[in-house]
Amino acid sequence: MNSWQKLLIAAVFAEILTLGGAGMLFLAGVDLGSPFILAFILIVGAAPLGVVGFTASKRDDFERRDDLKKFFGYMNLHANFRPKQSDAALALEDLAHIAHRLPGAPSGVTLLAHPEGQPESPSLIEHVYSMTRGSSSHKAIHSIAIMSCPNSWPRMTLTSARLADKMGEHPGMQDVQAGDERFRRRWRVRSSDPSFVEQALSEDLQSYLRPAPQDEMWEIGEGRICCIRRAPITPESAGEFAARPGRFLRHVPAELKEWKPLFNDPVFSAAA
Repeated sequence: MNSWQKLLIAAVFAEILTLGGAGMLFLAGVDLGSPFILAFILIVGAAPLGVVGFTASKRDDFERRDDLKKFFGYMNLHANFRPKQSDAALALEDLAHIAHRLPGAPSGVTLLAHPEGQPESPSLIEHVYSMTRGSSSHKAIHSIAIMSCPNSWPRMTLTSARLADKMGEHPGMQDVQAGDERFRRRWRVRSSDPSFVEQALSEDLQSYLRPAPQDEMWEIGEGRICCIRRAPITPESAGEFAARPGRFLRHVPAELKEWKPLFNDPVFSAAA
């Protein structure tokens, strides 16, 4: 039985008890027309109905959470829904290079899923924040799949070539015209070391990245590969999404696993 079903049954049961209690008071001769008694019955009776309405409106959220818990259990990932700010801050400590994409973090973190004792396995983070433009506002959601990569790799971002992305324009980074024409039509690549990008973007990696969703972006640096999407993590997408950083890493030429920069990365130096 799903969480939302349990909550719904509890609310209905409470409503039945409330109505039953009112009936017993009536049979006992209590004046239900008394303002105090009537107000008490209305308040107590309305509460379960409110829970029923809330539960019905959040049914999809409850079902998504239950299905994700099953998936994370199968993947040996420890899931934390609505984590404490201290836990979220700890999870974000090694992700300073993507902090600009997570306004309001760590309070906006709604999901953490990390491997138990398996540092080479991917982690997942979901972050939500509200954006206001004029008189309207909406929620922006970012899902992040994270995996370790060599600490020596320079900063590199891949964003949609069709969409403006001011957040990816960091000092010390430049546009790199790497890959074939089809790849360049799909991706805008920026890096602090163009020579690394030219070597990393093998034909295998280009083929893997070409069909990616338009809302997908990549942030590589500080020993982390981060695949980011502007969408929530769902039971249907979680497996494929969690695997993307590892597949990215496997498509990078093996010799770059031992890559060493010829100079200090200006982006990291400036941040320090």
